[in-house]
Amino acid sequence: LMNEAERFATIIRENAPLTLRMLKKSALIHTTSLKNAWLMLKSAFIKPQAESEDFQEGIRAFKEKRKPQFKGR
Repeated sequence: LMNEAERFATIIRENAPLTLRMLKKSALIHTTSLKNAWLMLKSAFIKPQAESEDFQEGIRAFKEKRKPQFKGR
């Protein structure tokens, strides 16, 4: 695997430096955007669900091997 990684790194190094910098910045921006999108999704949708009474009821019902009784709260 290391030999393949070094071969690939050599190919990358032989390309135009300005283009490589632009591609690196683009990858960083894309990664940051995905992380920010996940954080927004998590805070807007996942966190409120995980903090709901229904979520806790679902966990209790699962542990007790019974059907949950959700209340929409």
